[in-house]
Amino acid sequence: FRNAHLTGVPVMRPLVMEYPDDPNVLNLFDQFLVGEHLLVAPITLPSTYHRVVYLPKGIWYDYWTNKKYE
Repeated sequence: FRNAHLTGVPVMRPLVMEYPDDPNVLNLFDQFLVGEHLLVAPITLPSTYHRVVYLPKGIWYDYWTNKKYE
């Protein structure tokens, strides 16, 4: 939030802002970042228990299991 206040960059941002060279994020409309490091991929329909998530290049951790993805 401090960075958003100082620079005007939104707190919630599309992946293309952080990964402009990744062609897979250009039309990705149902995932977003909070800050630079927290990826959010919400489930928005009732009775849905899983979904496909695209992880850009880097090291990611599942919030619920702490499993590492590279």
